[in-house]
Amino acid sequence: MPIKPDAPWNVDRRTALAMVAGAGLMPALLRAAPPQDVWPLWSTPPGGGGPAGPVAIDGRGAVSNIAVPTITVVRPHRPTGAAILIAGGGGYKRIEEGKEAIPAASWLAAYGITAFILCYRLPGEGWADGPLAPLQDAQRALRLIRSRSGSLGIDPERVGVLGFSAGGHLLGLAATRSNFPSYAPMDVIDRQSAPAQCRGTDLSGGDAEATL
Repeated sequence: MPIKPDAPWNVDRRTALAMVAGAGLMPALLRAAPPQDVWPLWSTPPGGGGPAGPVAIDGRGAVSNIAVPTITVVRPHRPTGAAILIAGGGGYKRIEEGKEAIPAASWLAAYGITAFILCYRLPGEGWADGPLAPLQDAQRALRLIRSRSGSLGIDPERVGVLGFSAGGHLLGLAATRSNFPSYAPMDVIDRQSAPAQCRGTDLSGGDAEATL
């Protein structure tokens, strides 16, 4: 699917599903993984609480026991200036990174789009702010991306989101309620705005689609 580097773009459900399936059929691309960095979202997450110990990763690559929320930066070899924040699904009980977020990020990077994989806090893992915790992480991630856009060659007006199932719900909330104060500002990063400029799709299998 060609993507114009100088214009916003839309990803519908059929295209996104084909994108992930296609990524699974491109072992050479996945073996030649683009450069990556991992950024913690906070020095201390707001509200307190949370699990102890390292992140748990099951045999399918699903992540849980998230004490330190992060974004993983997947950099394209030839960036176009566009960026997408990706959130895997999992019913807010786990995050399906292995079969959803990572293949999507590799596919996007192949088209010159800088991808950010969001590892967000799960409400059932003891966070004091409960259901607000993942929304706080999503809003913070969008602000963090904008705050570092210059060093990555990203146009801050070309930052979008793509979510799967619960991740689609989460990023839809973050993008459409960017002015909702889910947490008190903590530092200069929180002076950034948190809207998304591109349309992503909720891949839950239902009809829900967030306009981003």
